[in-house]
Amino acid sequence: MADGTAVPLTDTPATEIQPTISRDGRWLAYVVTTAGRPQVFVTPFPDARGSRWQVTTGGGTLPTWSADGRELYYVDPMNRLVAVPVETRGTFRVGTPVPLFSVASMVLVDQWHQPYAPLPDGSGFLFLRQRGASMAGANHVVVVEHWLDDLRARLRH
Repeated sequence: MADGTAVPLTDTPATEIQPTISRDGRWLAYVVTTAGRPQVFVTPFPDARGSRWQVTTGGGTLPTWSADGRELYYVDPMNRLVAVPVETRGTFRVGTPVPLFSVASMVLVDQWHQPYAPLPDGSGFLFLRQRGASMAGANHVVVVEHWLDDLRARLRH
């Protein structure tokens, strides 16, 4: 809220993570995990307590919107980046998912950070990868405190 108080967008017993707002600010894509299987859903924003649409049926994580808002991307359980066409004008509609390519060889940082972004012109994607990292030995946690202060200091120089 404008006064800084937190207000829940949804109220379910499920685990809900990885929210991403559409470029026009009207839709919220997020991951809902029930019975251990994550699925991507979309709901109106900011009134997320009404209707919601299930985008995935076979599982999915890490949703993000295309720059033009006509596609929603996610990573499926087979580690493929998938594009699904969506209609966001009027009633929300989901098209047929299209697997784009495997991301299995890329080190996706973790479930709490968005490790990829579509390029603004739609020509490709940018992926984060830890230098020299592989999936083996990826069982540690790195905590970075005061990163925003450090970034501001670096930008001043």
